[in-house]
Amino acid sequence: MNLLGLVLLLGGATVSVNSACTNPTIRREWSQLSGSEKTQFVNAIKAVAQRERSNQYQDASTMSWADFAVTHNANQWWAHANAEFLVYHRAMIFRMEQALRSAGWSGGLVYLDEAFHSSNWQSLDLFSDQYFGGPGAQGACLANGQFGGSSGFRVVGDNGQLQCLTRCGGGTFWGPQQLANILASATSYENIRYDDTTNFHANGHATLGGGCDMGNPGWSPRDPLFYLHHAYVDKFWWKWQHLCPTYRLDYEGNLNSGTNNNSPLLGNSRPVSPSQPLDSWTGLTAGDMLDTMNDLLCYTYSKSGGDIDYTRPNCPDGSTPNYTPWSNSAPAPVPSPPPSPSPSPSPSPTSTTTTTTTTTTTTTTTTTPPPTTTTTTTRNTTITSTTTASIPANGHGNPETWLIDLLTNLVAKNSPSSSTSSKQNRRAAAAVAAPANQPTSPPTPTPSIQIHQGPPGKTIGEYILSTGPANTTTLQVTIQNSNPITYRIPQGCRVYKIFYSHISILPVDFEYNDRVGLPADNPCPVGMHPHCEVPTCNRYPGFKEPVPGVSPCQYATIVSDEFIRAWHLNPCVVRESDCKMMWEVDECNAQAASLL
Repeated sequence: MNLLGLVLLLGGATVSVNSACTNPTIRREWSQLSGSEKTQFVNAIKAVAQRERSNQYQDASTMSWADFAVTHNANQWWAHANAEFLVYHRAMIFRMEQALRSAGWSGGLVYLDEAFHSSNWQSLDLFSDQYFGGPGAQGACLANGQFGGSSGFRVVGDNGQLQCLTRCGGGTFWGPQQLANILASATSYENIRYDDTTNFHANGHATLGGGCDMGNPGWSPRDPLFYLHHAYVDKFWWKWQHLCPTYRLDYEGNLNSGTNNNSPLLGNSRPVSPSQPLDSWTGLTAGDMLDTMNDLLCYTYSKSGGDIDYTRPNCPDGSTPNYTPWSNSAPAPVPSPPPSPSPSPSPSPTSTTTTTTTTTTTTTTTTTPPPTTTTTTTRNTTITSTTTASIPANGHGNPETWLIDLLTNLVAKNSPSSSTSSKQNRRAAAAVAAPANQPTSPPTPTPSIQIHQGPPGKTIGEYILSTGPANTTTLQVTIQNSNPITYRIPQGCRVYKIFYSHISILPVDFEYNDRVGLPADNPCPVGMHPHCEVPTCNRYPGFKEPVPGVSPCQYATIVSDEFIRAWHLNPCVVRESDCKMMWEVDECNAQAASLL
């Protein structure tokens, strides 16, 4: 610290109040680097990865790639889903920036503008064989790129031994308008952090990593993409901090519960304070991480393509928000062309027989390409149905993904016979779905119930729909190897689709048409998720599904139930965030359509 620095001792903890820096480092977007800079950046990562573990987290010049992953994994409980999230990860990427400089990198940390490249990110040269390599397959080493299995790049495994990097992401990032909406409304630190396990931060991990290293809650720093993603998350916080004078040093909220052995000042759900030390990063406090223009951090960010215009109310002190905090010395990236869709292989015909009890139900399945024939035996009810397997136009069919929108994905339409019991019991065995990514057209929806299959072991075994007092309706869904899930359907609504993790409902006597959308006065929440206090998902009035490549805003990839469990997340909070995201996308597209 220079002579203008001031050190305060508060309760034994040291808080550094640093003077302003005069020559800040500019952190730039990947597309703003020259070819030689990209190569230098990659080589610096390789050099850090070649180091032996130092088992310390203060001197970045001797830290190895494994050191960062090990301490992040050890402190994942303390570093996520609480107020320390943003300051912890700012300290982490700052240490990595220092480590890369000590290994030959001459610039600031690099970020990926995920919003700007939300749907075409895989076409960037970042994911080419020359640099980071593209997504691979789960359970297999990354096949290409400078960090692929044949490159010699190794990461630390759960057992402490070195292993290859895995990456199996795919999907869509949050778009610029969604992030701008948050910046336009957030008025506190907790607003801008708003549960990091549900916002664009979690979406970035799921999109880039899937079920591989980048999607692992503790070991995600194995993948070099972790640092481009978290630099982007840090830039978002940095933009908000520079909007208003009082935001710069705003730090509030609570730490996670439990006894934290790292420091007696941490854990136990304590309210946060700038004087508190940080987990992992020896010698740094939360206060050190609040102002990026102090003489410790001394960095700023470039403007990039996802930094769109927006407006918000004046600052708490009455001043006008600062919408242009970045350095303008770097040009915005040039949009990359969308990747060309690759045809999917045609599946081979299959035949499946399922037996429940005594009465036979025959289901004729028609698909294009080849058919799947299913014969099912159920109990007490005879059902004849025609099943059509299809996939939404965006080609991202994924049965493990929680979809509450009305895309048609691996659909089985079941029309019950006219002979039903007095309780109108309807039972249907799960139909065998055709493989995803099959470029077929969605079928015309009918008032019948559509069943969506889950991953192996989580398919829908049967459902029972019954009418109770005062015309109330109850739906009980049995998932293989699980207890039944019960839904109480609001009056005036009917079941439209049954997923293994939720259901979609529509108004009675209403048939959904994707060209028209829902009625503006729709009384029925589109999605219902079990075990939540408010298990509903309301959608923007009269919304229409975004048209891939045409609509200005697109749905971001929604994390799977498996991802939620791996990260120990609250599914109700996550799904509430998903609903909010989809509302904002629908609102964005509706507003754009009104201007045409």
